[in-house]
Formats: sequence, C-alpha cells, structure tokens
Amino acid sequence: MTGPRRRSVRWADTENTRRYSAYEQASAAWRAAGDPTAPPPAPPRPAMPEDSPSATWAFIRNALVGRPDRSAVHRAVHGAVAVTVLAVLAGAAYDPSTDRSAASGRVAASASTPTTAPLRVAPPRATTAAPRPVPTSAAPATVAPHPASAVARPRATQRATPKPARRPAPRPTPKPVTLSTCGAPVNSWGYNFCGRGSYITNPESSFCDVFDCIKSFWDSTNGYVMRCDDGMYSHSGGRSGSCSSHGGNDRPLYG
Repeated sequence: MTGPRRRSVRWADTENTRRYSAYEQASAAWRAAGDPTAPPPAPPRPAMPEDSPSATWAFIRNALVGRPDRSAVHRAVHGAVAVTVLAVLAGAAYDPSTDRSAASGRVAASASTPTTAPLRVAPPRATTAAPRPVPTSAAPATVAPHPASAVARPRATQRATPKPARRPAPRPTPKPVTLSTCGAPVNSWGYNFCGRGSYITNPESSFCDVFDCIKSFWDSTNGYVMRCDDGMYSHSGGRSGSCSSHGGNDRPLYG
C-alpha cells in the first residue's frame, strides 16, 4: 500500500469514528426529548478512502506534473503539456466581442436618456366660502296622556319542559399501533432503521433466520449489527474493516 493510499485509509477510519460519535450524540438527544413527532436523526454516510483530501490532491498533482514515480524529464514534459492545454482552453473560453458589445450598450443607453425641464407649479388661489344658514329649532311636539284604564296586564309565565338527556355514544376501541421498521425486515424483536433504541451488540440467537447474515457473523462479534452495501448483515459495526468484502458499511441496525 502506497503512502497516499495509507493516509486515505487512516483518514476514512478517523472520519467514520467522528461521524458515528456525532450520530450517537444526536440519537441520545432525540431519545431524551421524547417527542414522537420529531423525526430521528439520519444515519451518517460512511466515509471512503477515495473521499479523502489527500486522494484529491494526489489526483490533481498527477494530472498537472505526472506521478512521482516518473523521471524528472517525463514530469517536466508532462507539466509543460498540462500548462499549454490550460492556456488554450482559457483562450478559447474568452470572447472579446462580449466586452465590446457591453461597452457600446452602456454608451447607447447614456446617449438615449432624455433630459426633462423642471415643471413650474402655479400658486394656489384663495377662495371665499359662502356663509352657511343657521338652523332654527323646531317647537317641541306635545304628547297626549294615556287614559288611566289602559294599564298593561302581566302575562302568564310558561314553564319550560325539560329536554331528555342524550346518551353518550360508545367510543371505538383503538387499534394496535404497528411501529415501522424504516426498511428493515419485519421481525418480532423491534429491530429497525428508524433510530429507535440503541446499537445491537447482542442479537437474538435466531437473528440470521430473519436477516441475511454474512458467513463470519457469529465469528466476529466485537461490534454492533451493521448492514453492508450489498444488503447482508455484519456483527463488526464500528470496527475497522467491517463489510470490507461486501461493498462497505450501509447503516446500523437499532433495537
């Protein structure tokens, strides 16, 4: 294994440890909150050696000056060719006509802008208001007295009939709630990908009857249950080299 490759692998191991530690802290905070409406934190994406900054820098260096195992003459020729190609691409991308058209457009816009003379406002004219007529008060109207015989009689009060009480409607019995497994195979242990629970370090003895396990599942039991990229399950989650022969780590299983 070369130096850049060794550094990329070390970087991937350190990055995976940091991502899963942050994910465990977020999951603990989510479980402590106890809010069923809040979605659980998403599992982190495993870091691969090809994503490391050293691998990216090695690719750029090899593209510009060639690989370090080449001779000095070969690397000098490689660098000259790379610089020439970059200069040709930059010259082809530059179009001087766009600068000239933009400058001419600005000059034409400034020339076509008309100048307007200031407007003169006439002073307001004073107007005299006509006097309003003063209203005269009308004489009060006289009201004829009612005869003494016209006395209002009290009305008979009617008793309100009581309304029959309504019987409460029977409440329907609630149906049992089936928790989602978020993509994990249906099982009776509650194992899921939703983030409920914690990492599974001691699975059930009949775990491989429901889940598709790798051959060394019961041989390497130093970590937690992890699904690989090919869909099989490993018991070495959180350890260096887990799912290395199955496309890398996909996501951990909770329970």
